[in-house]
Amino acid sequence: WSFALFAVKMASSTNLETVPGQKGCLVVSEDGAVVQSSGELQNDETTASVVLMMIKNSLKLIRSVNGDRKEGIQRLSVVYKNHTLVASIWNHKIYIVKRINPET
Repeated sequence: WSFALFAVKMASSTNLETVPGQKGCLVVSEDGAVVQSSGELQNDETTASVVLMMIKNSLKLIRSVNGDRKEGIQRLSVVYKNHTLVASIWNHKIYIVKRINPET
């Protein structure tokens, strides 16, 4: 499973239920507006704003550590006991998916 493939699927509005283990999805603009949502993340503006804040804070941290080097974030994962939120930045949007963690 590739998150880049997921982002392409989201952008092309294909069937989101084809993402394995997916329980919900969000597409968020750079200003924090929910552009698209489904499943357990349907209209979840709280998750959208928290993930956006986490990405912005991560970028600040990276800049403070790396100085002038222009490095950014491609993907951010927040792992909980039973599920994971994965956020990817692509084409000036943030794609967030909630996935059930595989049993280990």
